[in-house]
Amino acid sequence: MALGQSFNRFEKKYLLTKTEKDELVDFLSQYLTFDDYSKTDYYTIFNIYYDTEDQNIIRQSIDGPPYKAKLRLRSYTCPVEPSDLVFLEIKKKIEGKVTKRRVIMTYDEAVLFVSKGKRPIVADYMSNQVLNEIEYYLKRNKVRPNYYIAYERRAMADAENLLRVTIDKKIDIRREDISFLVCGGYSMLPKDHYLIEIKSEANFPNWLANKLSEMKLYARSFSKYGEAYRMSIQGDEF
Repeated sequence: MALGQSFNRFEKKYLLTKTEKDELVDFLSQYLTFDDYSKTDYYTIFNIYYDTEDQNIIRQSIDGPPYKAKLRLRSYTCPVEPSDLVFLEIKKKIEGKVTKRRVIMTYDEAVLFVSKGKRPIVADYMSNQVLNEIEYYLKRNKVRPNYYIAYERRAMADAENLLRVTIDKKIDIRREDISFLVCGGYSMLPKDHYLIEIKSEANFPNWLANKLSEMKLYARSFSKYGEAYRMSIQGDEF
């Protein structure tokens, strides 16, 4: 198992048309560079979101409380083998600031940990701390796989990685066979739309704030998990 990792930042989300996306990305390219995984094209991220049987976690989350937390499993390949490495992540939002902690383990270890409470054996301090946090969460929340959500992404960042921008398209969701053993789902986004997330350690730099204002782009609440839940309770087919 590899080391656990932590991220702390503010996140703002924008739902853009292809024309708006192209203009903004062209502008951002003056200040940011694409990361090594998306220099020439999009890569795919696969996620499993966990919730209680009555979906209490997402129902509370969409009410906009000052504190919320969710657990997800992330992979960069699909389908996976039991021994393939995946990220188990706990993501919290406290007064607008997002904290994400994650630990790497095999897919089989992750499934057993979440479903049976069988904790993986780790040697390093950081991974154990993350596992402690997730274990506490699991004791308070009897969760199970609730949604499969996958999307294609490109990511840009400044030299210090203090400002990061992700461009997501083709967001697919599924509530059947929620695992990484099968792939595919139903589209969430309107046709020719992209979800842009701007992630920053502090306030946006003036050049970025001015560009967003010039283009009349305004942040909106858009959780992929929350939107999947909204679609399901409205009876949208997927």
